[in-house]
Amino acid sequence: MNHTAKTPSSSPACRHSYAFAALLLLAGQCAVAETFVVTRNDDPSPNGCLPGDCSLREAIAGANANANGDLIQVPAGNYGLPRGKLVLSGPVEIYGSNEGTTKVEGDGISQVFDILGAITVKLARLTIQAHGAHAVDAEPDSRTFLDFVTIPENDSQVWAGDANNSIGTLAIRGSEIHSYVDCGNITACRVQQGSQIFRLRAGSGSNTEMVVSITDSVIDGDLAVGDSGAVIATNGEVTIANSTIQHTSLGLQILYGSPSQITLDHLDYNTNDLPVFVGGAPVSVVDSEFRNNISTDPDGAPAAIHARGSSVWNISGSSFIGNSGNGAVGGAVLVEDAAHVAILNSTFSGNTFTAASAAGARGAAIGFRSNVDITNLLLRHVTIVAPAFGPAGILGTALGGEGGETGLVLNVLNSIVRGSCSLDANAMDVNFGNIESSGDTCDFDPGDNLVSVSSNDLALGSLAAHGGATPTYEPDPSSVAVDGADPAFCLDTDQRGYARPFGDNCDVGAVEVGADFLFADGFE
Repeated sequence: MNHTAKTPSSSPACRHSYAFAALLLLAGQCAVAETFVVTRNDDPSPNGCLPGDCSLREAIAGANANANGDLIQVPAGNYGLPRGKLVLSGPVEIYGSNEGTTKVEGDGISQVFDILGAITVKLARLTIQAHGAHAVDAEPDSRTFLDFVTIPENDSQVWAGDANNSIGTLAIRGSEIHSYVDCGNITACRVQQGSQIFRLRAGSGSNTEMVVSITDSVIDGDLAVGDSGAVIATNGEVTIANSTIQHTSLGLQILYGSPSQITLDHLDYNTNDLPVFVGGAPVSVVDSEFRNNISTDPDGAPAAIHARGSSVWNISGSSFIGNSGNGAVGGAVLVEDAAHVAILNSTFSGNTFTAASAAGARGAAIGFRSNVDITNLLLRHVTIVAPAFGPAGILGTALGGEGGETGLVLNVLNSIVRGSCSLDANAMDVNFGNIESSGDTCDFDPGDNLVSVSSNDLALGSLAAHGGATPTYEPDPSSVAVDGADPAFCLDTDQRGYARPFGDNCDVGAVEVGADFLFADGFE
């Protein structure tokens, strides 16, 4: 029906969007919502939205006058705005036919959609072209939803306000934004369900309590030209799950604030110019893959993870493959500045340094620097395999760093190092159940570890999908790693989530040989 759908049973806010309807029901607004159907593509001087004679601007004016969560239906077509921005001052849903056929085009001077006040707005199935202006501006107390929206230009950002202690939210679902999404200092910033975004900013410091989540989505530097990635500064929780960050110049940076918890779960972090960087917060990294990141940082950052600033990291079930650091210490991972890092059931393969930084560099897989407040690094059931070839001059092709006993706790348990270490005197602390191949450089106690093990005796196999979420090395059943771990330090599962032990004792390294289909609960 056109314009006059007013009964509760046909209310579009009740019918079309459960999340939207719930917000309106809380305010008692759902029963008298109306439907406006846009019937003309041009932008005349507004004189009311009439059946058969209603522009987009006129439909919005009608919805603004009726503060009850109206629906505006916009058929396929190109809707130009020579009269400037569209101001939304009442709760509304604006639905296009789909983002490929319904295009709203701004004048290149003012923003396309300007959302005012503490209202709920949903823009869905639209392409928004702003020609250099902002595509969407939302005041910090608004609740804004972008569903299946395409913003094809890299200079047409989405902006959600910058006031501290606001009540606003921004949720982006199934959208493709070749531009900058700025969540300001709102309460919640969510990117979800197949969205692709060029660059995300969320929060600006320690006063922000914003909850930030990126789920089932991609931050992709190839969507546009310029600085790309995700920069987050908040005291609220940060969750990135089942998502990809790739081809970015900024990578993932969580700065300034001290989030109560950061969770990276099934993150694919690949081909970025900077590592994941976190300052002063607990971080959980689970079942994630860091591949082919090459640091371009002139100050010498690693390629995959930079743990510093008293941050506390728990990394498990993850793989670090073919990353290249650009400093003197830490090719894939660098631990320093009193950070505490535990790496469990994880694999490092082929990590190195750039040619410019390789001479004298230490720890191509994992590097560390001691600190007066104690830097702490634990490896437990980790497999490290150095690259067959790399730039000349690397001192520690697997593990290494700067600092000895003072200011450093380095514990390595039930782990495989196929490569070399470069450690200062007294750097190694607790070490049991490890294997070093083919040399004796890691300062492992030979009474509690196996050193100078040949490649044939180690029989590590090749990096591949052996089950679980991330690539691993699965030793041959004849390997000295099988049943060779110290039982006092065995974990209950391996990198794939399969139960340990399988056999008389658990195996050294990230994979339990023969446990292939047996999970920790005993089921296949």
